[in-house]
Amino acid sequence: MNNTKVMIFILFVIIAASMIGVWYFVNFKEFEIKYEDKTATIESLDKAIANAEQVEKDLERKNKELAEVKEEYEKLKKKVQTSVDIPNLLKETEQAALDTTVKFNEIKIENLVPYEGYSEIPIELQIVGTYHDLGKYLRKIEYMKLFNVNAGTLQLQPFIGREGSNKVEINMTLNVKSFVLNDTGGL
Repeated sequence: MNNTKVMIFILFVIIAASMIGVWYFVNFKEFEIKYEDKTATIESLDKAIANAEQVEKDLERKNKELAEVKEEYEKLKKKVQTSVDIPNLLKETEQAALDTTVKFNEIKIENLVPYEGYSEIPIELQIVGTYHDLGKYLRKIEYMKLFNVNAGTLQLQPFIGREGSNKVEINMTLNVKSFVLNDTGGL
């Protein structure tokens, strides 16, 4: 009888171990596999979130750069004429000369020089006037934005003019450029 009880106990332990083994391989292993899948999914989502944050930072930086470029473009656009009416340009230049009492000796307008996005018209002005009148004239045409005076050259020479004139006059040769945006634009 003792043997029978020991055998029943051993049989019970074997059956219990078998049930635990079946449960382990059927239920726990499946749970473990699902847990690993979920953990891997969470890790990949964390990486995607980190990547999205980096993309947002890059997008913000690019938008800031774009805003700076647009601002610079608007500044440059204000400095450049979008069209030039040569007779009107000459009329305004002549009126500026009359307003400042300088006299033209000669105006030479060169051929249009095309570039990518814009063209420029080289113009040479030979003007006679007093030092102060020439300064007023330069300031006036720069303010009118007809020409880019800063991109030009300036030559001053004494003017030997009319006898008996009590004013010291200067002969100024001013090479300037007028810029015109092409229809396609520069940017």
